[in-house]
Amino acid sequence: MSDDLELPLSWAKIDRISDLQFRSLLLPSGMTFIADADVPADLEGERLAAEMFRRFPKGFLLRGASKALLALLDGIKGRKGLRHITLGSSALLEAVKFKPDKKLRNLVRRSEQELVFGWIKLNPKNSTRLDALKAAARGENSPDIEYFFRTDFNSCQAVFGASRESDSELMGAIAICRYGKSSWHSELILRHPGAPPGTMEGIIVKLFESLQAEGAANLNLGEVPLTYPEPKISKAGKGDESIVQRLLLRHGDRLAKLTANTYNVEGLYRFKNKFATTWEPRFYVGSPKIYLRDLWALARLSKSTELFRRPSLRSKSHK
Repeated sequence: MSDDLELPLSWAKIDRISDLQFRSLLLPSGMTFIADADVPADLEGERLAAEMFRRFPKGFLLRGASKALLALLDGIKGRKGLRHITLGSSALLEAVKFKPDKKLRNLVRRSEQELVFGWIKLNPKNSTRLDALKAAARGENSPDIEYFFRTDFNSCQAVFGASRESDSELMGAIAICRYGKSSWHSELILRHPGAPPGTMEGIIVKLFESLQAEGAANLNLGEVPLTYPEPKISKAGKGDESIVQRLLLRHGDRLAKLTANTYNVEGLYRFKNKFATTWEPRFYVGSPKIYLRDLWALARLSKSTELFRRPSLRSKSHK
């Protein structure tokens, strides 16, 4: 692909590898859901697309595609062989536009008084620290979602975090992957429940400053489902994907409220909007089609359906 064409979210461009590696899941229709991929950094877009069509002759479904990647695949396959759904938008920080406001700067300065920020080398000792952070950060009502992002720190390319000077316990961390020539995206974003105010704000700002110092142009904080900054969203044809798109557009607010106990869409948007200079639409892309039965199976297998469960009596007693 041209060096500036970005991969889907959760895919990674990796130097010093020669083989394209997909992590995938077979769907009821016979199509394959591509959860993520490790892509040789010098692999061109046309070759990547050709390899996807070759390896998955019965079709594939992927999430987190950008407009540019959608256009590339559409140009190869054509309208009759490609469908898409706009599920949400991702928060992009652009170096040329990013200027933290006064409130954000004050939060970062406050966090600097209590925390030490920096890169976390992926080794056995730090893996133990990161696993402890993951266990502490996981909410009592939060299901372990699978397939929609990388859940293992060691599958990411770098980790940036913060800890107290007097204690090695991590107060927060972000794992990132490179998905463009000078663009990175976050995978795991974790905050310890005992972290001081401004911890995550400090981590994100200082992470982006560190990436910029190394030549990065963008940091993507990932998508927020059911968020559509653009006023016009394509209905994406007349098949199952159009039914799903209309459902999301008409009832997205209700769906967000139903998951509020386990996945706070509004809170996630507010947090990421502190930093975002741009919100980009992100797409589910299916070739040759998108089937409702596949989306439902993916929701179950990924444990996304657990987002709609009611909080336990035990959790209510702590509120």
